[in-house]
Amino acid sequence: MKTYILGAGSSCEFGYPLGKDIFPKAKEMACSKQLAEQSKKARHLPMAFEKVKFNMKQLLPGLPEDLHKWPTFEELYSFIDRELSKPKDVRINGITEEFRSDLKTMLFFTISVCGFKPFIDDHELSDIYTACIKKTLKDEQVNFITFNYDVLLPYALKEVSVTPDYGYPCYDADSDEEDKILDFGDRKVNVVLPHGAINLADCPSCKRRYFSIDPFTARIKNLRANCPECDMSLIDDFLIPPSFNKYIENANDASRIIKHITEAREIFIVGYSFPSYDYYTRILFLHALAKNPHNPRIYIIDVVDQPTAKKMFDFIDTERYTVEFYLDGFMNFLS
Repeated sequence: MKTYILGAGSSCEFGYPLGKDIFPKAKEMACSKQLAEQSKKARHLPMAFEKVKFNMKQLLPGLPEDLHKWPTFEELYSFIDRELSKPKDVRINGITEEFRSDLKTMLFFTISVCGFKPFIDDHELSDIYTACIKKTLKDEQVNFITFNYDVLLPYALKEVSVTPDYGYPCYDADSDEEDKILDFGDRKVNVVLPHGAINLADCPSCKRRYFSIDPFTARIKNLRANCPECDMSLIDDFLIPPSFNKYIENANDASRIIKHITEAREIFIVGYSFPSYDYYTRILFLHALAKNPHNPRIYIIDVVDQPTAKKMFDFIDTERYTVEFYLDGFMNFLS
């Protein structure tokens, strides 16, 4: 059995931002006339980005115009999260619930709009990713644990007629049939989404979860995403933004992560470094790895230099486990 752990680095080759790139990417997408013509979703992003930019200048006078010099999204969101946990009279001026909400909105609109990037140029990029995923599925059982919010993985699975099993019933919002459970084909693969995804949405009334290849972000904002069963507006409150304060709240997701790591004979860590703001995930990983009876081989796949990669993963006992580094990216690893 093989388990793939996918982080932001696994999709950044296809136009999605890393944490340090979210603000520049938001600006790029907000100003892109090409994307504005491609999708109505793009019109929401300029408003979200301008609100965040205004809030940032109020909070940090003298903030550089170069967005690459801004704090990373994780640092900023964590800082605001912590300030909001304090009484109002001791908070730093400019820190509000609205600021945090604007950041969250900007993040998910940015990723939602980037979701159209693979579909430009006759699907060239998405076809490449689909070919990569197809190669991972060619033999034995495969599990995916993905910390990405984007639509690349479900899109690729749909293209190769493989149904993602999220560990709970999921209804297909793209189907013309009522009450249709998600079904792309007879073969299924386990997919764990500890932080949620922009192509899933929940009904607050009947508690159903719906799937769509088209991100729900803009439809929820426009109040145009209704539950087919009870006509209530769908929500995406389960989405967890990258923050040092976050942890995996869903016990089912945590138990599935442990199961898939414990049972794996090979573990592929793609574009994920177990960053400090995912410390709880590292605990789960090490706990499950220690319980794994197969002495699994571990593959680190990324686009960094060897010393950096080894430093990022120095918490893995290389005396006990065979760890191999492939640092030319996901596509080159599978080629």
